[in-house]
Amino acid sequence: MKKLTILALFLGMTPVAMGEVSTRVCLADANTPLELADPNIPFIYRDIMVGTKLTIIVESNIAGQWDGGLFIAGIDRDYGVLLGRDYNDTTLDWEGSRFEAAGDGARVYDYVDVIQSGFDFYGHRSAVAGDWFIIDYNATSVGYCNVGFYDYGGPGGMDFPAYDLVFSHVRTRDFNNDARVDFNDFAVLASHWQETGCSDPNWCEGTDLDIDGNVDCNDLILFIDYWLERTEFYEELPAGTEYDLKSVKEVGYRSDSEIRAVIKDASLLDGFILAAYCRLFISDKLHSVLGDGQCVFVDSV
Repeated sequence: MKKLTILALFLGMTPVAMGEVSTRVCLADANTPLELADPNIPFIYRDIMVGTKLTIIVESNIAGQWDGGLFIAGIDRDYGVLLGRDYNDTTLDWEGSRFEAAGDGARVYDYVDVIQSGFDFYGHRSAVAGDWFIIDYNATSVGYCNVGFYDYGGPGGMDFPAYDLVFSHVRTRDFNNDARVDFNDFAVLASHWQETGCSDPNWCEGTDLDIDGNVDCNDLILFIDYWLERTEFYEELPAGTEYDLKSVKEVGYRSDSEIRAVIKDASLLDGFILAAYCRLFISDKLHSVLGDGQCVFVDSV
């Protein structure tokens, strides 16, 4: 991160003027801002764990038509990926990635070639000031990823980004892959405490965070840096409510008692596999599968 900071100071970063279209980077809840690595340097964000999901929101202080895009180019595509929301087979665009403020005829199209991949945003003359577009970002590998923000009507046009959003990915501390760093992950680290001979690709279940072959105090310090951090957020599902999982891609459950359930791509699962997924992630609550991809969460044990 130090090298990136020095480079940014040397090159300078293009400021975003008031009254223009810009970006806002948040955690997966689309509400909590992701902190900058240095509050004095825009667009370079603090380290996040591999597996972390972010949201990039395109917002505007002006009304009217605007066209632009978000793209990842070259080898950076090995480290992060951009995802649209809710593809519409009729409009042939990602309708879940555009807000009403972008205008009635706004569209979000994906684009991939040998150089880059990402999304084009096309606003509408009926657009009003506010949040216009939203794209999800996933940190997939350890390293740096630059996401270029393009303003097609600006000086760089379609050839050069107005600026890059710079993300730095570090090894995950979420060893049990339940989207939160907590005592369950600490237990995994403790199970490998003082272990030697850790090596690629497992690195003692990922607990050898500095990949020096040993699980020791250095790894514990790195682990604590992300204590209670979440890599993604789930919609809270009230107990006793039925959900038709065929109609959704992902369902999660969170409560004050730390009960978790994650069911992904449920439309592809039969009842038996669906039950296995639910029982794998739920603790302290009774869960039943009703068949045909339907689940019910209840309060009683």
